[in-house]
Amino acid sequence: NDDENGIRAGSAYIFERINGVWTQVEKLLPSDVVSNDNFGSAVRIEDDVAIVGANRQQVNGFTNGGSVYVFGYSSNSWAQTQKLNAAITFNTLLFGQDIDIEGNRMLIGSNSGAYVFEMNMGVWSQTQILSRVAHRVSLEGNLALLGYSSGFDGPNRTGYANVFELTQGTW
Repeated sequence: NDDENGIRAGSAYIFERINGVWTQVEKLLPSDVVSNDNFGSAVRIEDDVAIVGANRQQVNGFTNGGSVYVFGYSSNSWAQTQKLNAAITFNTLLFGQDIDIEGNRMLIGSNSGAYVFEMNMGVWSQTQILSRVAHRVSLEGNLALLGYSSGFDGPNRTGYANVFELTQGTW
C-alpha cells in the first residue's frame, strides 16, 4: 500500500520500457484520494488512456461505493481527465473492482453488475448496466465477459462466467 494520502489510499505507477529496462516514468494520484479508497485496486492502460479503480472510495456518503479515474497522456505527462461513478451508488457496490478498456468503450466491474461507459466527444458516460455480479471483467470487440466467484473455500465453492454480445447497440 502507498500511504502518501492516508492508510490504504493507494497510487498507481506508469512504467515504460527504455533501452530494454522497465523504468517508472509517472506516479498517478487522483485529485481526491484519501485513506481506505484503495486507489489502484484495478488498472488498465490503452494507448494514451490509463484507468484506475478505487473500489472502496466513499461516494455520496456510501461506504465502499467506488470510483474509477481516467488519466490521459499529453505533453509528455499523465493527468487526470475524469472521475467516473455508477449512476446509482450504494454501500459495498465496489464499483471499479475490475476494469477493462478498448477504444472508446470501458467495462467496470462491481458487486451489482458490469457498467458500460462510452466516450463521446472526449467525455466518458455510462450507457448501460449488464446486470450480473461482475468481480472480473474483460472486453474484446463486441464481446464482454463477466466473472463471478463466491469467494468461499471448500468443496461447494461456486462461480460462473457470463458472455454478452453487443448487437445493434444493445448488449
